[in-house]
Formats: sequence, C-alpha cells, structure tokens
Amino acid sequence: MAKDERTLILIRGPSGVGKTSAGRALAARLGYKFIDEDEVRHLFKGDCLCAGAFDFAVEQMKKMTRSGSFVVAGCFMDKHCVDKLAPDEVFLLTAHLPTLFVRNRGMPVGMQMAEERIRYLHDTMEKFGGEKVIDTEDKTLEQVVDELYQIHTCM
Repeated sequence: MAKDERTLILIRGPSGVGKTSAGRALAARLGYKFIDEDEVRHLFKGDCLCAGAFDFAVEQMKKMTRSGSFVVAGCFMDKHCVDKLAPDEVFLLTAHLPTLFVRNRGMPVGMQMAEERIRYLHDTMEKFGGEKVIDTEDKTLEQVVDELYQIHTCM
C-alpha cells in the first residue's frame, strides 16, 4: 500500500448487535487497524453522549484514519458523521429487538442501556439506506465475520 492510500470499513448498528466484536475480528483477519468509536468518544471531556462528544469522536477518527487500513465500529446514527469519515464501505449489523435486549443484559453494568434507548437506536439505525446489511440473529461471531469478509473481498 502506498503511503497515502487509505481503506476504511465502517460497521454500524445498535447496542448489542456485535459490531465491536465483529469489527475487531474482521480487522485482525484483514490485517487492518481497529477503532472503537465508543472508546474515542469517551475521551471527550464531558457528557460522552452529547452531540459534542460525537462530533469530537468523528474529528479524532478523521485524523486517525488519514492513511492506512481500518475497520471502525460504532453506532453512527447521524449520516453526516458517516459521510465526514468517507468510508469505502459501510455495513449495518442488525438483530431483532428481543435479542438485543438479552445481549444488553449480558453486558457489564456500566455499559447496559435502557430498553427504550435500544429500541430507539434499533429503529433509527435502519433509516440511512445504502449500507450492506447483515442480520446477526442466530449467527455466531465467526459466521458474521465470514459474511463481512466475503462481501468486502468481493467488492
């Protein structure tokens, strides 16, 4: 890869859908660097769920991904944020709400979300259009990563 070349795969979806786990595994399989949008956003000084925190995270990730190959995972509810990162490929991971609720209850206490918030994220996520959609329902992590990999390498 030439010095200024850049490849950016963005994986988005609601909490509990598996985007971080799948993103890490896909990045490892492709030999790319992985960035978790949540971790970058939590570097913001203040409320990490406010609009300013999301803007901060996007600006930081734009700097981080100027050159090289990356997989970035995050909610990315705002199409403007996605567009600012200018990914080469966008995947939307989905699952049924009851599955997301169960997965959420299995997360560490500080990372769990209210069911109303999960429902809002789930319903809002599917409004962008244009992404490659992968349903994670009844699939293992390996199956989801295989599907991501197959779609990416067949571009």
